[in-house]
Amino acid sequence: MNVYNDTSSNFYVTGDIHGNFNDLLSMLKRYNMTDTSVLVAGDCGFGFVSVEGDKFACSKLKKYCEKNNVTVYFMRGNHDNPKYFQEGFSVGKRLLCIPDYTVVHSEPHGFNVVCVGGATSIDRSYRKEVYQKNLLWYMRYHNGNEQEALEEVFQNYWEDEAPVYDEQALNEIYDSGIRIGCVVTHTCPSFCEPVTKDGLDYWIKKDVDLEAVLDAERETMDKLSSWLWKHDSKPKKWLYGHFHYHNYCCLNDVEYIMLDMSRNGTCDFYELRELEENDTTAI
Repeated sequence: MNVYNDTSSNFYVTGDIHGNFNDLLSMLKRYNMTDTSVLVAGDCGFGFVSVEGDKFACSKLKKYCEKNNVTVYFMRGNHDNPKYFQEGFSVGKRLLCIPDYTVVHSEPHGFNVVCVGGATSIDRSYRKEVYQKNLLWYMRYHNGNEQEALEEVFQNYWEDEAPVYDEQALNEIYDSGIRIGCVVTHTCPSFCEPVTKDGLDYWIKKDVDLEAVLDAERETMDKLSSWLWKHDSKPKKWLYGHFHYHNYCCLNDVEYIMLDMSRNGTCDFYELRELEENDTTAI
């Protein structure tokens, strides 16, 4: 079980940044954020270039965080290499990729956040096609060396992108006495927006298994929700990204908040405070 004891005075959750680490940096600078922790709810953008390339992309953000006592926790999305999160990739001590079912405990505010990443890329068929074309192109100019191509051509899709329901991990959290105040996932349960597949016709026609996989993704989140209710661990809030727009609803006294992606140099920043006081605010 992974537990981070977070001592920051301020705690925020943000949506997809898709490798736009400077958008995150600009928000931190704009509001002069110090002694702050930020949890990115997936689609961070890790794995499309080399590890050194990702470290370079984060270098300005790293410098700001070290200077201003800011910690960024990155959760995996479907547009992230899962290995970064399974192996605990970090950029210094302030930028951390965390595994699924990590608990972040805010010591100043007394709440626990459980983090579960993963989702389905609706354009996965296209991404696979592009990757195969890039492999063939590399082999054409490197004497047909397939092994070298596999090592040198960067992926844009990962087969193990989907969320995973891990009941053992949940039981370990529960048995340790940790009570969950907030859930942050990349996708969401089936009863949250979006509740239809409007706009996905093109991708569903191209990918015969896509519709069933999308249903399975949401069913995984339903299992997580059911486990929480069954164990009297209903959270106050459930935050998620993935769908690239804003939405809010309150069902059975749980607030479900969809965070938009970063765009035009800005990010959603949703502040978590003492959850029992229901004083969460947004920037």
